[in-house]
Amino acid sequence: MARPWNLVEDRLKETLGAMAEGTRKAIIATPANQLPAVPVQQGNQGGVVYAVAARINDAGGTQQSTGQYQQATGIHAEIQAIDLLIFNLNGAAIPQNLVLLCSDNPCKRCAAIISAFRTTYTWTHRAVGQSYHSNYPGAYFLPDNVLDVVITKLTNLHVLLTNEPVKYRENIRSAISGWG
Repeated sequence: MARPWNLVEDRLKETLGAMAEGTRKAIIATPANQLPAVPVQQGNQGGVVYAVAARINDAGGTQQSTGQYQQATGIHAEIQAIDLLIFNLNGAAIPQNLVLLCSDNPCKRCAAIISAFRTTYTWTHRAVGQSYHSNYPGAYFLPDNVLDVVITKLTNLHVLLTNEPVKYRENIRSAISGWG
């Protein structure tokens, strides 16, 4: 039997905080010239739009996926890179020992999500430093492929009971998207 959502949500938010903090501490500070180049984007008023780029490499340095922040959709660079990697695997297992490189530090939401991949698949995360990038509540896109891995991790951590991922899937997505 599933617990009431408010009890699940309290435990979920507590765990997301611990996951994000684990990722923050595990970031390998990397010089900017060794991280993905930031694409320059022009805004509607001609000003430069905030841009972030991400790349996933295998342990040998071969690029496996890329992503960039999309203001229109709310997808963050690292989440887009992870989603495209999973999509391109076409059902094959997610590889171990990949390296996620990002031109900026993650927001807390991304850090919590990256934690699921970092701890499940032994991924390494490289960014400019061990801190969070500020973010704003609102549009944050969390693709199904990525959410599935996070939900599996939360279930394995016993944050979610086995029947709760199905019952509360969209609540979980909303809680992660609005958290941080």
